[in-house]
Amino acid sequence: MSQCPAPPSRCESFASLGDTQNFINGQLTETETSKYSVRCDGEGKNKVCHNITAFDSTWAYVMSPSETVTKMVEDQLYSKGIVDHVKHYPYPGDMLKLAGDSWDNNADMLALLFRLAYPTRPEEMKTYVANAKENNKIFRVTVPSDQIDDFKLYSKPTLIERKMNRMESVVDENAQEIVSNQELKDGLEQLIQNIKDTDGKLGWKAKEYTFDSGLPDNGFVCLDTQVKCEGDNRDTYYPMNVDLLKSSMICETIPILCNKEASTSVLSNAYDDFMIIAGVDHKTVGRVEYASLSILGEQHLNSVGARSDPEMAGSAEVYLDDPVAKYLYALIFARDCTGRGKFCFVVEQTGDVSIPIKDQLIYVERGYINPVTHIGNDRSEIIPPKVIHYAPVNEKVLAE
Repeated sequence: MSQCPAPPSRCESFASLGDTQNFINGQLTETETSKYSVRCDGEGKNKVCHNITAFDSTWAYVMSPSETVTKMVEDQLYSKGIVDHVKHYPYPGDMLKLAGDSWDNNADMLALLFRLAYPTRPEEMKTYVANAKENNKIFRVTVPSDQIDDFKLYSKPTLIERKMNRMESVVDENAQEIVSNQELKDGLEQLIQNIKDTDGKLGWKAKEYTFDSGLPDNGFVCLDTQVKCEGDNRDTYYPMNVDLLKSSMICETIPILCNKEASTSVLSNAYDDFMIIAGVDHKTVGRVEYASLSILGEQHLNSVGARSDPEMAGSAEVYLDDPVAKYLYALIFARDCTGRGKFCFVVEQTGDVSIPIKDQLIYVERGYINPVTHIGNDRSEIIPPKVIHYAPVNEKVLAE
């Protein structure tokens, strides 16, 4: 993360303003005991309540810094029968600098990101996306100030606790009581050892690094400390190759402290220059709704592809003949995957979807929401992946 300039300069922190609404908590009641949301029409003896599913129904998100305005809009949506399902996303109005009736260059800018991933009904999703402009509308509603006595701004929200120790559940990551947390750790270590036995031990031509979170727990940390959050959200904790990127920066400034290839996150076009990432398939162990590993270029933060949990299946068995291997993965990233099997990802160096030869590679593991807590896992309870960079000690390859 980079630091924002000192005030009064402005900075696009790109920071989240609370917990996300996702497909699990978006369809639950406040008591989280049913898959339905409850809609009630009428008052007193005429009040009638219905169970409304969030899927396959009309819906609306009311996003406002004011509790008063939110309630007014919600009442109108229901009373007029405009939608079946209403959810709230409160903006912390008492801490944001919001524009008034006229344009204010110093006001905070707000953005809404709508993410669709890994549908269970792909053809229906294609139809939905093709008609997105018709299916989704955004309305900006301004309530006349003379109609409201008290706008009652929302305060900074109380965020969901990530840790499983607040639930009646096993805390540390395990394979649904079939394989323990320690067995997963031991299996991962054996997998990495087998990779080293196959492709080469660590040294000048091979370096190993452990992933760590590249973002803070929530966007308010960035707002409080004036750093750029780079589009965080709390559906995952975003483990990435932070230590390898730090090593790259050291190599750029003080080359004598490291060899210039394996200690960096740069991937040359030499055939014997490649990276292997080994980790736990968090989907298979039941800790997330889906798991993926994405690759981006550092210069423009452009994603060039990803591997999801179905594509990870069987990859660890290439190196490890053990029942625990089904809960692990081992993926190769190279400029040339000839002879490296189906679990190798080609990182193109030219074209529309590519990462230039001298750019740093960023790997991001995404474990999307814990099905029990309905939020991203706490980093202390999850086993992080590791990356090994195999590279020739040859400065000329970086000049290609």
